[in-house]
Amino acid sequence: MRTVYTLIGLLLISCVSIAVSQSDYYVDPSNGNDAWDGLSPTYVSGLAGPKATVTATITVADTNDVLHLADAVYSESVVFDKSLAMRCGGNPSFQNLTVTNNSNLSLNTSIEVTGSLTLNGGLITNYWNSQIVITGTSPSALNIISGSINGRVVRTIPANSTESFQFTDINTVLIPDGTQPTTVVSVSAVQGEQPPYVTQGQAINRYYYVWSSNSISGSLWLSYDESELNGISENDLTPYCWTPGATQWRAFGGVLNAADNYVAIGGAPVDNWSKWTLGSLSNPLPIQLANFSAFVSNESDVQLNWGTISETNNYGFYIQQRHSSSNEFVDVSNSFVQGHGTTLEPQDYSWTHTGVPVGIYYYRLKQVDLNGTIHFSDGREVTVLSPTSVGERQTPTAFNLAQNYPNPFNPSTQIQFTVDKAGYTTLTVFDVLGRQAEILFAGTAEPGKLYSANFDASHLTNGTYFYKLANGGQTSLKKMLLLK
Repeated sequence: MRTVYTLIGLLLISCVSIAVSQSDYYVDPSNGNDAWDGLSPTYVSGLAGPKATVTATITVADTNDVLHLADAVYSESVVFDKSLAMRCGGNPSFQNLTVTNNSNLSLNTSIEVTGSLTLNGGLITNYWNSQIVITGTSPSALNIISGSINGRVVRTIPANSTESFQFTDINTVLIPDGTQPTTVVSVSAVQGEQPPYVTQGQAINRYYYVWSSNSISGSLWLSYDESELNGISENDLTPYCWTPGATQWRAFGGVLNAADNYVAIGGAPVDNWSKWTLGSLSNPLPIQLANFSAFVSNESDVQLNWGTISETNNYGFYIQQRHSSSNEFVDVSNSFVQGHGTTLEPQDYSWTHTGVPVGIYYYRLKQVDLNGTIHFSDGREVTVLSPTSVGERQTPTAFNLAQNYPNPFNPSTQIQFTVDKAGYTTLTVFDVLGRQAEILFAGTAEPGKLYSANFDASHLTNGTYFYKLANGGQTSLKKMLLLK
């Protein structure tokens, strides 16, 4: 059975409940210029003109129902009870949307909820090109009683709020500390999949993308289902984070609530974007590199610098090299550099390969855990030229922001960077609240030059600071620690 309601202008039907049994149900508030193919649950053509307003209350109640909604403003309630899919033309806006006891409500487009979204049982899936935007700033604008959302939820956190805001299920929650300005926060849950760059048994089959328009700190709760544990004991769970510019996962401390299946992370950094997951503490994810660079010095020496944000059971590093004519990396003799075991403090390393023949080479790090597990970094390319043809130090031409040295520091530290294209460039320092502390560089930077800036923090208080490099639409953000 196919039921079509074509609405011209404003549909003035209020407080009417429409239940459709095992069918495709179409709501099309257009002027007659739109069509449905009648064969599959697909919206064929877009609406012409401004959005119409639908004032009816719509209820879809049976397990085989598909609701097709055109691009309109639905000013009353839309209720899904045990329905399978909602397919929308455009990006409809709902005053109130209620989903109960459904097996999987699939959204094929972004939707906006201006009143409240209530989920009481079941699953909502919105795909990567879509999102659920909750425009209300009250914590109750999204009320998840049970069930979950597999996809992206966007919420606005009011300035100075310390209330609890749900995102993708009842226990995926952000509780800000009250120091934030009005901030838009997006949380995406990817359920049933291993996080990137981990091996079996290191992390659960779920991870999150977290993004915010401003720096916001507080308590972040990450939930899990026991079916996703991937052989990891609940008591062995710990949070891991992947931040911008990083090449590995970083372990964070957290408090496990095994009864309600979530881990609470105090002081979680929600700034720009990050990935989060829950992994094994005894079989940790690889260390998180803050930076890794390689360049030629003294004509035939290759200097490697790298730093870690955190380390777990890190025995140390071996340097590996391959020539451009080969596909195989080999260990460089006598290149072992001792690691720092387990630490949440940043560490800096340096090693020089002397007397390298002329040629193009690639270098990478082979990091070894205390239990013998091996992880590899990405490679870095360097070119060693004949001393007779080039008599000056080669400088990298990549867009790169190095970790400050020393770190932690008191009261000053050096920050180096390179760019890959000429243009206006800024290097700026911020505090943890996102306030600008100092501009270290503002001007035209050129590729092939190594820039170094000194940051004197003698006038600042102890704590964590961030520094950001921006050049031609590219940005890189790193953090440093001032300890007086």
